[in-house]
Formats: sequence, C-alpha cells, structure tokens
Amino acid sequence: RRPDGHGDFFRGDGAIGYQVFGYGLVAQGFVGADYEQYDFHPASAGNPALRDRVGAIFLGRVATTGPGQFPFAIEGQFETGNSDFWVRGRTGVKFGQWTVGPEAIMLGNVAFDELRLGGFVAYDLARNMSVQANIGYADGIRNDNSGRGGNGVYGGMTFVFLH
Repeated sequence: RRPDGHGDFFRGDGAIGYQVFGYGLVAQGFVGADYEQYDFHPASAGNPALRDRVGAIFLGRVATTGPGQFPFAIEGQFETGNSDFWVRGRTGVKFGQWTVGPEAIMLGNVAFDELRLGGFVAYDLARNMSVQANIGYADGIRNDNSGRGGNGVYGGMTFVFLH
C-alpha cells in the first residue's frame, strides 16, 4: 500500500491538424507535442510508473454537423509519454437548443484504466457555443486513478467554443 499523500500535476500540449467536412459529418485529426509533470508529496505516495515526460500527442474526432435531430460524436486522444488515452462516444436527441443522450468513455495511462458509462445534456448558447454537463458511473478496470477507492459516480461541466 502506498502512503497517503498529495501532489500536483501539470500538462501542456500543442498540436496542428486538419479537418474535412462532407455529407453532414466532420472529421478532424491533430498531431503535436505533449509535456507532463508530476510532483508527489511525499515522493513515495506517487506511482513510480508516472514520471515527468515529453511525448507526442494524437487527437481525432468524427461527428455530425448541422441541425440534425440525432447527433453523434466519437473523439479521442493518445499521448506517448505515459501512454495516456481518452476516448468518448456520444449520441443524442435534439429538442430545440437542448441535446440529451448517453455516453461511453474509456481513459487510462500506464498506471490505470477506467470505463465510464453515463449520460449528458447540452444547451446551445449560440451558433458555435454550448454548455454541456455529464454524469454517470466510473468503473476502475485496472488499478485506481483516484486514490479514494476507485469505482463510483463521475460528473462534469464543459463550455464548448467551436470556430
């Protein structure tokens, strides 16, 4: 058992990419550099597999565009330094400016893997701006990323600006 502790995490990345529109879909792909810095107190509280690293990052997204009634999106990223990954699939139903639907998320790195299943709601504030909220259940498949027992409820809120 690792001792109790606390820490700080910093991550910065920059990427360049390309997007293609057609047939009511958009496909995006990006590649760039990524830096992660971990600072655990005491040092023994950290996972020795997670270290300060520079790596490449790859990001991608395929989604519906326009005013369709049933939007969907699949998006994800992979970073080579600590083998971080995140992928999310969403589909939904639009009711005016509101969209409601299910989501499935997988995330992890060299230290853990986690599956999240839940739902989301999005509200279009303007043509290219929305606010989104999600909630669901997180299942720690391999190890535990929280240090607080692993499985349980997750949730979040995001402001999205598209251009």
